[in-house]
Amino acid sequence: MFSSIIEVLEIIKEDGINSEQSAEAHSLLCSMQSFEFIFNLHLMRKVLGNTHELSQALQRDDQDIVNAMSLVKKKLVQLANLYSCDFSFIELLALDTQLKNYILDLRSDSDFDELTSIGELSKKLPVATATMERTFSAMSIIKNKLRNRMGDECLNDYLITYLERDVFDAIENEKIVQ
Repeated sequence: MFSSIIEVLEIIKEDGINSEQSAEAHSLLCSMQSFEFIFNLHLMRKVLGNTHELSQALQRDDQDIVNAMSLVKKKLVQLANLYSCDFSFIELLALDTQLKNYILDLRSDSDFDELTSIGELSKKLPVATATMERTFSAMSIIKNKLRNRMGDECLNDYLITYLERDVFDAIENEKIVQ
C-alpha cells in the first residue's frame, strides 16, 4: 500500500492540476520517504500490533478479570522488550515478577474481592479515571508547541507543580528563594 501511495504522489507531482498541487505532492513525497517517517511507521506498526489484541479483548463484555490481567501483563512485557534501550536486562526480568506481585496484591485486596468482569472494575475506578483525565489535560496545557521537546523529568516537575498548585501557593516566595 505504501508503494501505491508513493506512485500516486509521484504522478500528482509530475502531472498536477496546478503548481500548488504539484508542490504539495513533492512535499509529501519528501516527508513520507524520510527516515523519521519510515521509522515512526514501523514503530507504530509494532506497538499497535502488540496492543491490538489487548484492546480487542478489553472491549469484550464477557471478558473476565483473570484473563484480562494476564493479557495486560503479557502485553506490558512485550512492550518493554520493544524498548530494550530503556530497560536493562535485569529490569526486564524484574518486570514480569513485579507484575505478578501486583496481580496478587489486587486479588488479595478486599475492594476487588467480588469483581468478576471488566465492567465491574470500571465502576470501582471512576476516581482514578478522573485523576488521569485531569493529568492529561494539564499535560496538554504545559507541553505545548513551544515546549514540545521537553524531557520527561522537566515535564514531571512542571506537572507536579501545576497539579498541586494549591500546596505550592501556600509556600511563601521568600522561603523558596532561601
